[in-house]
Amino acid sequence: MIRIDRSRTPSPLDPDLVASAQARLYEFYSRPSDVRRKQKLDLRDSDMIAQKARQGLLEAFFGKCSYCEAAVVSGEVDRFRPNIDASNLSGEGSPDHYGWLSADWENLYIACPACARSKRSFFPIEGQRAEVLMPLEAVRRSERALLVDPCNDQPAK
Repeated sequence: MIRIDRSRTPSPLDPDLVASAQARLYEFYSRPSDVRRKQKLDLRDSDMIAQKARQGLLEAFFGKCSYCEAAVVSGEVDRFRPNIDASNLSGEGSPDHYGWLSADWENLYIACPACARSKRSFFPIEGQRAEVLMPLEAVRRSERALLVDPCNDQPAK
């Protein structure tokens, strides 16, 4: 796995689409947790965001899977921190994590079908998960993710 500099590829996402998606996501996560657990997260913009992000992600990741570096033609858009039910090493999921980041360009990665299937909503961390609605940069600072992030870690180490 090589380090990827995301700053060289600007977000291709329409700011209005992102703002609309984020408004819905933030509204959902602003509800009390007991109310959220009885409702389904509205990810209706997720497919459109993935479609708009795909080409930019292919450029950012040099046409390779962000995890195994296999060449990908179209690839699958993967949320590094998953939309829902982020699971730890034991398989236990956290239903609240990380849907609010599903429209965030910096949380979108390109993956080959095999890696996307293998990863699913797997996202183990050491310690506590970040607080709901925390911005991605703050999430990265507050959590110790156990998956190597090719954009924010030093994979060679």
